[in-house]
Amino acid sequence: MPTEEENSANRKFFLSFIYLIPTYLLYFIILYTIFFSRVKFKFSGSFIQLFGYSALIYLFSSFAYYFEIRVVKTPLFLPFVKSWGIRNFLITILHTFIWYLADATHLFNLALSFNRFTVFLLRQNYQKFWNKNLRKVLAFCFLFPVLLVWHIPFTDIYVAQNNVFDSHSLRYVTEQNEDAISWMNNPRNTAILLSISSVLSLFMNLYVLVRLIIHKLCSKKEVTQIQGNITPQDIKLFIYTLLLFGTEVINCCQQVIIFNNSHLREVNPFSQMDFNPYHTRVSLQYSFVTATEDYYFILSILDIQCYLIDIITLAPAWFILFTHKILRRQIGIFFGLVKYEEPKIPTILFNSNPRNSAGRIVPITI
Repeated sequence: MPTEEENSANRKFFLSFIYLIPTYLLYFIILYTIFFSRVKFKFSGSFIQLFGYSALIYLFSSFAYYFEIRVVKTPLFLPFVKSWGIRNFLITILHTFIWYLADATHLFNLALSFNRFTVFLLRQNYQKFWNKNLRKVLAFCFLFPVLLVWHIPFTDIYVAQNNVFDSHSLRYVTEQNEDAISWMNNPRNTAILLSISSVLSLFMNLYVLVRLIIHKLCSKKEVTQIQGNITPQDIKLFIYTLLLFGTEVINCCQQVIIFNNSHLREVNPFSQMDFNPYHTRVSLQYSFVTATEDYYFILSILDIQCYLIDIITLAPAWFILFTHKILRRQIGIFFGLVKYEEPKIPTILFNSNPRNSAGRIVPITI
């Protein structure tokens, strides 16, 4: 008979479907619209292309995190998790993939901020710059994280029990030989990447904010002379990057809370618990700590972490929906909320005009 605590954990798992399913559906529609629909030519701009590829990262990150963290900590799926055994090649790949996606997320957020930054910095050369460098930026965002996570399969990923004396206790995925490559460390690598990308995003967003203030205060003629024509859509997309930066700040704040309530120690406060210090670092992703004074505090933080990951990976879909007018309209057409109008194609008639001194066939556009 399941305990009340187990029933509560099961309910949390299924209640998350309330926002997960609509957001996943929105992501699929957005990706279809940007890359496969008959109007995909409307979304060939560098910003929306960057968002499209970042949406893939957000979506896969949510899937992977949900499977490794939420499924494993839900009592209902314990028989399924037991069937994995202690070591499993697929779990090793999934664990590595989660770290890769976390790093790629930060790089794509930085790339989107950089894109808005170049609108104001390069002005008329903005389009030319991105036509030349978009593929290079995409390649960097996809490939650089590989340099940070290539060592993970060598660290012996395995499935451990929360309570080593109870075969029915929940499991978690962790690493046993985390120092297999002594000069590579997952939390440290990601923490450094997050620190650099967050600082760069902050300065670029501040630069854009100053430019927008100038745009607001100066006359139209002065604005044109200083920075060219800034459209309302540019402003909305800047708001989108600010919202993305907000998710990064939320993530950083959690790590500060962990750091301020922790100290290094290897002693497990609960001898009955197989409390692996490295598991704590992996689950918290970016903290420099190994364990905290309060075991239940760390469990509550891990619980909050699930929802923070949801915000980071799922919120961008809703952000772009409310800040990109053309995309919002196409999604409205997809659901039948907006009437689709066929694009008007000019009709060309050819008429031989005898009065034309040249005697040429004159095209008439209707």
